[in-house]
Amino acid sequence: MGNQPIIAKITPPRLAQVVPRTRLFRMLDQCNAPVTWIMGPGGSGKTTLVASWLAARKLPCLWYQLDEDDSDIATFFYYLGLAVKKAAPHQRKAMPLLTMEYMRSGGVPSFTRNYFEKLCSRLTLPFVIVLDNYHHIKNESQFHEVVREALSVVPQGISVVILSRSTLPPALALLQTYNKIQSIGWEELKFNMIETGVLFKSGQKRGPSVDLLTHIQQMTCGWAAGLMLLMEQMRRQTGAPIDRDMFNPQGFFDYFATELFEKTDSESQAFLLKTAFLPSVVSPTLLYIWRPWTKFVPRALSIRTPADFGCDCRYSF
Repeated sequence: MGNQPIIAKITPPRLAQVVPRTRLFRMLDQCNAPVTWIMGPGGSGKTTLVASWLAARKLPCLWYQLDEDDSDIATFFYYLGLAVKKAAPHQRKAMPLLTMEYMRSGGVPSFTRNYFEKLCSRLTLPFVIVLDNYHHIKNESQFHEVVREALSVVPQGISVVILSRSTLPPALALLQTYNKIQSIGWEELKFNMIETGVLFKSGQKRGPSVDLLTHIQQMTCGWAAGLMLLMEQMRRQTGAPIDRDMFNPQGFFDYFATELFEKTDSESQAFLLKTAFLPSVVSPTLLYIWRPWTKFVPRALSIRTPADFGCDCRYSF
């Protein structure tokens, strides 16, 4: 693998003009657990939130962007060693590699604990370790046990932030019982009306009216990617009056088609295509069976709670 992919994998994302999420910054500041699990659908602003929080608080970090290859734990430890070297360049000795000897002898848990003890000893406190895109790790991978062992030796002064589109895997769920993990979910990640107003007013002489902001909020449910798509449409129509008619659904379709639909599994794709012609789907059983695909579609479906419909849960397209 060339240098550029390696650098990108272990480098925090570049931030353009970002509206500070002070409400969520406070939640991150006040986190008492050593691990924060941030879960939300694609485009909900997880990565931007953490990167902007780190920049605002001037916190040093080790940023690791996970992908499918990290399901192989030897690959993970190799690239993590490069990340440690980047985070602590004054340490000349390289981090150890996970060899087949450890894997054959069942020594991975011991290796993991020793590895992370050495890693943490090289860092200047306070420090933040970020694991981004955790949802790319396969369910059957030993990676989840590795992370559990790693978290058991992370000392006070080092925070771990994990970003994912999925809920906690079973291997880590037990840590929540012992108050080792604090979660920030989709409901918290959503932009509220005040935040949406600040976002749309940034760089503009005059922001949208309260009525239009309400309409925008209803359209997007506070979904960050949807808000940014609408803002881009507004920028393209400079000088035109800001009203409901200026918003084109094509941008939403393109985003779902390329960023979400293409990256989901074939079974979920088939289901979404077959149900696209239906005005609504009503069934708690259907919701339960197809829950895995809901994480890919935060606003393609308007989700209403069972309380809204008596005993049923309705998905309106």
